[in-house]
Amino acid sequence: MAGRSVFVYNKVSSQMILKLKYSDKTFMVETFGDHLMEALKTFNRTFTLLIPVPLHWRRQWIRKYNQSSLLANALSRRCGVPVAHTVLRRVRPTQPLKGGSFHKRVTALQGAFALSPKAKPILAGQHVVLIDDVWTTGATLQSCAHVLLQGGAKSVSALTMARVLPADLS
Repeated sequence: MAGRSVFVYNKVSSQMILKLKYSDKTFMVETFGDHLMEALKTFNRTFTLLIPVPLHWRRQWIRKYNQSSLLANALSRRCGVPVAHTVLRRVRPTQPLKGGSFHKRVTALQGAFALSPKAKPILAGQHVVLIDDVWTTGATLQSCAHVLLQGGAKSVSALTMARVLPADLS
């Protein structure tokens, strides 16, 4: 899976992302959308669908919004590629994955994502960009990409606001 991130996950970028994610600083999304658009331009392909990484409904209810959906909407306004908010669902809640290894995260995510009942015709032959806030180990993105490819997407690439460097995972 090809992927890009706008920033390296560090003290500054983490503060910005955590303010969006947990402190209702949604006004930041517009600036993030500009950065995502620049990163999208670095892919050497045309995309036909944006799909945000979904939150489980309970977590979204507590948080009031899905930050990945807000980022996908901001990017869509800039590039004109539609967002499919309901194609991919998080059907099983997972514990917060912070600090877990790739293997631990993959195990925790098994069966967590599924397609909505009407997703296959929407996905058929699409070149998808999966949108998330942070790319840590890649387990979440890979889990989502697997489900989307099984559902008929032609390709799946990932675009995130920040990426944790492998040296920072240990």
